[in-house]
Amino acid sequence: MPIHTKKREEYTRMIEAIKNRERNFKINKKHMLASALNRRRSRINTSTIIYEDKFIDDPTQVKKVIQDSAKKWTRKRHLDLSIPG
Repeated sequence: MPIHTKKREEYTRMIEAIKNRERNFKINKKHMLASALNRRRSRINTSTIIYEDKFIDDPTQVKKVIQDSAKKWTRKRHLDLSIPG
């Protein structure tokens, strides 16, 4: 393959990559930035957990404990909005 053909193909691939990134930026900025920064979504392994010093490996119990903990974290707050004085 002649050198100029190889360079042209490389140039074409670069242009396509730029156009693709530009298209992604218009459609989904978050995805484009994550891709550009090589960020990958990390996953949390919940097959086993330790909760209140107990090792839990039963999937049904794990799910229940996680749901119960989330409910405690996100419970409704009762605020006194009256301003004294």
